[in-house]
Amino acid sequence: LHVFCEKPMGMTLSEADRMLAAAQEAKKTLAVNGQFPDMAIHQAAQTEIGTPRFGRLLLLQATQSFRTSEATETGWRKDAPRRVAFDFGVHLFDLSTFFFGELPASISCSISSLGTPMPEAATSIVLDFPSGGAASFVLNRVSAGEERYCDIVLTGVDSEARCSIGGRADLEFGIAARSRLPYARARFAMGGTAERIQAGRSQLLAREGSNPFATATAVRLRAFFDQ
Repeated sequence: LHVFCEKPMGMTLSEADRMLAAAQEAKKTLAVNGQFPDMAIHQAAQTEIGTPRFGRLLLLQATQSFRTSEATETGWRKDAPRRVAFDFGVHLFDLSTFFFGELPASISCSISSLGTPMPEAATSIVLDFPSGGAASFVLNRVSAGEERYCDIVLTGVDSEARCSIGGRADLEFGIAARSRLPYARARFAMGGTAERIQAGRSQLLAREGSNPFATATAVRLRAFFDQ
């Protein structure tokens, strides 16, 4: 049979190689649900790249902040030897290649550990791309502050695009640092937003519904059946 599976594809590289070999021998399709590029907010941000108002993509910055607990470390996650990049980092690798349109030329990673309870307290990953762009991920699993599932900033030559997964409803007032002019900004979304920001002004690009993971998985599953 054809196979559509969730990540992790396997717990080791040899397991993944065995799956690929079995699919090739059986002449069947094997797909892994890396659905993040199919989310509406990431699709909308990607269409900005290369336009006159955005320009070439120079830098991608992604952050995740929360504090681990017994609830977050259940199932296979509890036994994964390299938990953070193996679990959530794979989505950021997918998104980076999706936005830059190429594979990275080099990858570097550093892990801050607090020992057995939190072997990967904070993970920092940097990717350099052949075109000259770069991506950086900071995955913070000891944050005692506001929980943020995934925030991404895409810096282009002429503007920025910001994507955030997670529901939000806020009204912000402030004074712009450079112009010293006051501003007001309202945001509302059930499952995430994408916006373009230029000269301190933001334009909404897309919103997500209450479950962007299921919606994006449906897009990827339809493409799987259309193959």
